[in-house]
Parts: sequence; C-alpha cells; structure tokens
Amino acid sequence: MLKQSFRKHYFLNKWVLISENRSKRPSDFGFEVENKISSGKSCPFCPGNESMTPNELGRIVDKKGDWIIRWFSNKFGAVSMNPELVSSKNFLIQEPSFGYHYIIVDTNKHGVSWSSLKESHLVKLMKVYSNVVDDLQSKKRIKYVILFKNHGPNAGASLTHEHTQVVALTKIPDLINQEFNSFSNYYKKSKKCFMCDIIKKEKKINERVVFENKTAVVIAPFAPLYSLEVFVVPKRHVSELSELREDELKDLVVLMKKIFSKLESRSIDYNFVLHHSLKRKSKKVHLYFDIIPRLNKHAGFEMSGFAINSISPETSVKFYRSRK
Repeated sequence: MLKQSFRKHYFLNKWVLISENRSKRPSDFGFEVENKISSGKSCPFCPGNESMTPNELGRIVDKKGDWIIRWFSNKFGAVSMNPELVSSKNFLIQEPSFGYHYIIVDTNKHGVSWSSLKESHLVKLMKVYSNVVDDLQSKKRIKYVILFKNHGPNAGASLTHEHTQVVALTKIPDLINQEFNSFSNYYKKSKKCFMCDIIKKEKKINERVVFENKTAVVIAPFAPLYSLEVFVVPKRHVSELSELREDELKDLVVLMKKIFSKLESRSIDYNFVLHHSLKRKSKKVHLYFDIIPRLNKHAGFEMSGFAINSISPETSVKFYRSRK
C-alpha cells in the first residue's frame, strides 16, 4: 500500500505530508512518465475526455451549453477523504492524511495560458475559486484551504493544460499560522489591519509599487523570499474572495494578467497562492495573491531557514514595468 500520512518532525514543531500517491501523477514534461501528453485524445483536461477524470463536481458553461470551466477531485490527491489508519509510537508521531484535493480546469482550451484568457472568463474563474474555497472551508474537520497554481515544469506543473488546485487540510500550514498571528498581534496593538497599513506605507514611499488600478495594487514585498515575488492585493479590506465585488475581481485579474504576461514573455515558470482567512473567518486577515516566480535554486545556506535573494524588490519593479 502506498504510504500517505501526516508525520511530525522529531524535534521541530513541523508536520510533513507523506503522499506516495503523488508519484503516480501523469506528466507531459517527461519527469514522471516517458509518454508525452498533448492536446486531443491523450489530455485528461481537454473536452471529450471527461471520462479520464473522477466524477465532476461542477462546471460553468457557455451559451451553447459547452463547459468552459469544470472541477473534480484530484485522481492523485495529496490527501484523501478515506485515508489509511496510522498509529504513533514514542517520538514517531503521525496522523491520517484526511482532506480534500480538487482540480479546477481553468479553460477548455489546451495550451492557452492564464494570462491569455479574457478578463470576463477570469472573473468567472475567480468566482469558481471563491465558491469552491467557501464550500471546503465549511466542511467538518477542515481548518484551512489552500488554492494554488503551478505554471510550468519548474513550478511543479505535471500537465500543460491550464488548471488550478485546491487542497483542504485538517492542519493549518506553519507559514499561514505565522502570518495569521502577525495580523492578529498587529491588530491588538494598533486596532488596524497590517496589510492595509503596508499598502499605505508602500504607496507613500512609491519604490515597490509595481502596478495599481482603482481597487487593487501589486507590491514587490520589502523582504521577498523569492526573486521577483509580488503580492496582488485588493485595496479594500477583505478576508475572503467571496467578499469582493465584480469590479474588484476584474481589477485583480487585470493586474495578475500583466504580471503573468511579463513572466511568460521571459519563459519564467511561476506559482501563485491565495492567502485568505482561517476557517474561523477572522476579519483581521487581509486577502492577497502571492505570485512566486521560480528562479531561485536553494543551496545549503537556505536549509538553515534563511533566504538569500539576488534580486531586490526595487529591481523587480523595474523588471515588471520594462517594455523589453
């Protein structure tokens, strides 16, 4: 049986998800299987191949009745609704890997990038993100839902057909917990939102604001963990995607398209991750998308927990604004 469980580090307060099921994923980059997958008969995310995926959970259709966005459980999920039972002994501590892992196929068109999709389509996609996350957050035992995208092989994508993943966990990731505590502590001291104040400060300094429009802003963070990393943030204080108005969703996707277009023009793979409220719906948290280009190659120093970044956020601003 393939091993799948949450395991605790010997002496650090960190949990690791062991999920051998992930090694069975198909790949059209040649990393995991030899046969390359293209559009048509062999791509499980293309129209006509719906039988190649688990049962559909939902879809958005066009005027003709054809699906343009659809979502379903991940056949090779990192977690499971029916995980194997595991036991702990002494310092060998583990728990069942219960959770939900969904795939959202962003478009019915194969080989079309997120940045190439129409704004109206992306607003529909954002609403699907919102509905799926809210639904999963409402389920028993679930403490946090991670929504993320892997674009390109260096970012962990196993298929080129554009898609997004959503994983609902019984544990809060360490980074999210630290972030939540920072927001909460800042609010206790100032009675203000940490991110709202960051936006005000960065706009006043005007050295790390990449782009902005009426309701959203892109900031190159002061101490980025990754080269060319940016935050895409709604200006209004919201904690969940479902709180955003239609115009705010449109302004978000307009700015995200600009960032992705620039990265894709340089063939830079990337991830994005949605940061939002915990299940208890704390209004102290300010929603944002963290866009992480995959340029960094971690060496020994980074294994200590420190990050070295060879590109300053001020240089990142120049990169994204440049026309070359």
